[in-house]
Amino acid sequence: MATRHRAVMARVPASGAGPGRIEQPRLVYGVIAACTALFLRLYQLSRPGYLLGVTEYDDGALFGNAVRLANGAIPYRDFAVVQPPGSIVLIAPVALLAKVTGTAWGLGIARILTVVADSACVALLGLLVRHRGALAAGVASGVYAVYPDALRASHTFLLEPWLNLFCLVGALLVFDGDRMAGSRRRLVFGGVALGFAVAIKLWAVIPLAIIALLLARWPRRVAALAAGAAAGLIIPVLLIVAVAVVAGYMVLCFTAGRPPAPLDWYALTGALAVLFLFLWPQLYYPHYGAFEGPFLALVLALPIGLLRPAASGTRLVTAVAVGMLAAILIAGVSLWQFGQMAHLKPLEPPLSLATADQLIPPGSCVVTNEASLTIAANRFVSNVPGCPSVVDSYGAFLAMTTGDTLAARPRVLRSAVRIWEAWLARADYLWIDPMNNGDQLPWTPAFYSYITSHFTLIALASSRHPKPNVPRAGLYERR
Repeated sequence: MATRHRAVMARVPASGAGPGRIEQPRLVYGVIAACTALFLRLYQLSRPGYLLGVTEYDDGALFGNAVRLANGAIPYRDFAVVQPPGSIVLIAPVALLAKVTGTAWGLGIARILTVVADSACVALLGLLVRHRGALAAGVASGVYAVYPDALRASHTFLLEPWLNLFCLVGALLVFDGDRMAGSRRRLVFGGVALGFAVAIKLWAVIPLAIIALLLARWPRRVAALAAGAAAGLIIPVLLIVAVAVVAGYMVLCFTAGRPPAPLDWYALTGALAVLFLFLWPQLYYPHYGAFEGPFLALVLALPIGLLRPAASGTRLVTAVAVGMLAAILIAGVSLWQFGQMAHLKPLEPPLSLATADQLIPPGSCVVTNEASLTIAANRFVSNVPGCPSVVDSYGAFLAMTTGDTLAARPRVLRSAVRIWEAWLARADYLWIDPMNNGDQLPWTPAFYSYITSHFTLIALASSRHPKPNVPRAGLYERR
């Protein structure tokens, strides 16, 4: 009987050994709350023209997709969409609200919601590592709070903040402390969150696949295989950097007397896989890097969480020193970001939008290669029957040419020109963006001739010389 009692007791974790137990919860949650402050993101949004002006191309296309849906147009049938439909579904209620507020304030509300979503990512990162103490939670939340690409992505309605939000919600449900959650319900809801993240942007397949592997019958073997495969692919590209990160992570884990846990594998493999994802395509934009932010924050925070000391000793000194260094670095980057934001300016000056508001009657049919312009000027929605439902001009051009755009064969370009001429035949105004007038439309000599013979320039947006066979940027009215 005594032997059986000892065997049972051996399977019961000692007090404080549970996977989700939090030491000093008030301190942990206080640190997370402090890092989650909206200061930098709201300050960025408060810059002149950043709430209601034009600051980006993608936000116009993304929000415009939802506005078109709210007005009865069908995505992928009536207009081209190059992303999965998740973002359209996500922001559709705001697009419906824009029927009352106007599209400019609709996009402004979408921007405010994106700030809230990205700030929630700061808190979720802290919650994901809270079981490793206040220091780990502070580093995870603090790193992402000042991560430059994340701040860049949060300034308007872009996909990455929402992608990160649902990936982190999924991870928080799937992991119970360091371990995989034992509750089937949590795994189901975690899968729902990650599945919706895939619907927002296909990149979410990466964390979803990693978690699926970790849930396999032999998670350590599969994790080792995945880590080896990632290393084999990435080391030839990154040389010493990837090796140093992985090696340092492993040293800290085994120094603490424990192998990497499933959460460690998720962070490491995810960081390397996403980095490889960014190295693969030819195009890269700064807001893409926001997707790497959560993994980077976890890779830095989780090993630091293993430094938690007892009451005294060398590890206490080390933990305090690391905490002070992390706080100084996060504060320094925060101040640097503040200085950068102080000089932000919108792509399109407010005066230009005001001019368009005066020159274009409400409800007119306006075709543009930059949806953000007409959305910010409240001229995106037309009451003219048959007005083209163009949203993403570049995406439409990609669809017309199967991705070749200006390198497409002459026959394909002629077909694209005929489609655009048919659209413009129903337009009252053509608004050409000064920043994006080179490769978003089929600028052949024939198309250039059609523009100049059917439209008159009534407002100049830029004095710079355009590319050959490209009209000057500005607002054109049908002759």
